[in-house]
Amino acid sequence: MQPARPCRGRVVHGILLSALALVLSFAVAAQDRHVTAAGAEGAPSTGGLRATAGTPYSGTPAPIPGRIEAENYDRGGEGVAYHDLSEGNAGGHYRTDNVDIKISPDGDGGYAIGWFQAGEWLEYTVNVTLTALYDLRLRLGSIYPDRTLVLTLNGTNIAGAVAVPVVAAWDTPLVTVTVSNVLLRAGTQVLRVTVGPQDWVDLNWIDFRAHVGTMIRIAGRDQ
Repeated sequence: MQPARPCRGRVVHGILLSALALVLSFAVAAQDRHVTAAGAEGAPSTGGLRATAGTPYSGTPAPIPGRIEAENYDRGGEGVAYHDLSEGNAGGHYRTDNVDIKISPDGDGGYAIGWFQAGEWLEYTVNVTLTALYDLRLRLGSIYPDRTLVLTLNGTNIAGAVAVPVVAAWDTPLVTVTVSNVLLRAGTQVLRVTVGPQDWVDLNWIDFRAHVGTMIRIAGRDQ
């Protein structure tokens, strides 16, 4: 009796998975080299790694993959969980600190960050469940052009300067922007969202979804 032949489809599938895992491993290694070299030179900003840690709004880190409501930034106050340039909550909703929160213009019954000014930031303690590539989605807008947001994870920029879409008015629905193939490493970390050099952005939520076909664990990289 001749031995059974291996299934060609399974062999091809296994080769593709191995190749993809190798590509992801190279990507993480490249990121490690970049961060190590940058730290040695002392050139880049830390992105605001906190000397004093805030605490998750719900009591536990927000899971990734998953959606983070912008108004659920960490507890801890000015300079710890957020930085806001004005006194009081201009929108008067949801929370009683100095972050400005409004009724969501998306009509979803929730809230959104409003009056978000240049240099202001919010932080979220998150738990990335698996080292992999993700699609980052943000629901945001401004009535002014050329506004940007920057997202950092433990001080490392993960998406460049994200362009904020222009909306017709402050009470019209926001727009969803997607940044694909964002590499995240597993573990509990601090996500910071910072407004770029120009004022006035609204932000409803931040969402991370598994990039289709890339949820492959990278050996030795998911601790």
